[in-house]
Amino acid sequence: MRTPSRTLVLLATLIVAGCATHGPVAPTTVPPERIARMVQIAEAEWRLWGSQRIGTTSDGAQCAVLASGDCAEVDDGCGREMSAALCPVVNGYWAALGPAGTGGIERHTCPQPDRCEARWLPEWGPPLWTPAWSAAFISAVLRRAGFTESEFRFGKSHADYIVAARDHLSSAHDVIATPAIALPGDLICALREGARIAPTEIARISAGESPTPMHCDLVTRVDFAGRRLEAIGGNVQQSVSRITLDLDGQGRVGTSPVAGRTWNLVLRVHAEPGD
Repeated sequence: MRTPSRTLVLLATLIVAGCATHGPVAPTTVPPERIARMVQIAEAEWRLWGSQRIGTTSDGAQCAVLASGDCAEVDDGCGREMSAALCPVVNGYWAALGPAGTGGIERHTCPQPDRCEARWLPEWGPPLWTPAWSAAFISAVLRRAGFTESEFRFGKSHADYIVAARDHLSSAHDVIATPAIALPGDLICALREGARIAPTEIARISAGESPTPMHCDLVTRVDFAGRRLEAIGGNVQQSVSRITLDLDGQGRVGTSPVAGRTWNLVLRVHAEPGD
């Protein structure tokens, strides 16, 4: 994992680089039934994984609400992603990327399933490492909802599809710096180490040999009156999990850390007029 200083150096030195050989595409709109389908798929996957919710520790880090009611940070090698029933499900998310996501390290072999809920004991030796699959989860949800290759850049890095939307190489989303309104079907995104991207620095997000380490969740519910937002993401505390964010006074995803992350941008879906 990159340290915060490594991330800041990366952001300061990356140049704007396209991630495809073809040119810009015209924006397209997404019908309401497809937005509803995205949310339905994400909700169904969340239930399949046991409806895990995310809290925060006293020092602001993310933790998973366990069956005991405790909130704990789930160690590598533990959690639902290493259960015999659910670890193979991740390979279905990798498959959504196409041939590049169906082999190599982008697979979960699950040789030590169901060993621990949250804590990996030192006497067990080094925990099993698995590749980060949060972008594969988002890609799978959007592909299953009917998005095409020209509408969304399916990839194993969140920066892949953010850059594609930013550079108009995919047609269904805009990249908006926070603070920003987010609606069901949008993606909210953060740097993994929580560093802040100013609005003028969004152009620095790039992809390639060393993609900017980010995380995105799919917005499923927004309560503007209660100033709350719910979103679902993959590979969050080793599971598909739901987070709840407090919105600012204008109903926006703000610039302060919330739910263990600093949310830097909204990937806004082009909804049909009137939605």
